[in-house]
Amino acid sequence: MGLEVPLMIGGMAMQGYGMYASSKAARQEGEMNARAAEWNATMSELEGEQIKKAATTKEAMLREDVRRTVGTGRAAAGASGFAMESVSTQKALEDIVRSGELDAAMIRYQGDIGQWEKQTQARFERAGGTRARAIGEAKASQAMYRGATTMLEQSAYLWGQIPKTTKAGWSKSLWG
Repeated sequence: MGLEVPLMIGGMAMQGYGMYASSKAARQEGEMNARAAEWNATMSELEGEQIKKAATTKEAMLREDVRRTVGTGRAAAGASGFAMESVSTQKALEDIVRSGELDAAMIRYQGDIGQWEKQTQARFERAGGTRARAIGEAKASQAMYRGATTMLEQSAYLWGQIPKTTKAGWSKSLWG
């Protein structure tokens, strides 16, 4: 028997520590991946907000341009002596306003779609983070299970190596 039992006990202790370290590393990996996913989700949401703000600004600028164009058209028509009350003048100005409103609505729609896409991406990122955390926990549990199984097998082997007289009364030293 000699040094075999103390070496096995030492090996089991080292294996226990390795099992703990492996489990801790797997858990930390899952947590870091989850944090990275949350960061990406936050960035996607911020990008969505920026897209929406840019679209709102562009929409406001377009409306201002349409307002200026209509004003310039009225001033030019009035300066030339053209009757502002004529149907053709009113129709032309209405067409400019209608076209501008359609363009503004399209810009707003594109901003809404861009923001929605980024919010959807953020939801997927968060789901990926939840998944990463669960995978880390599963890997940690797996490492603990594998280590515990091996240690139990070695304990059973070790128990079988102890002489019968020692098992009963523990009167004899395990060291030799």
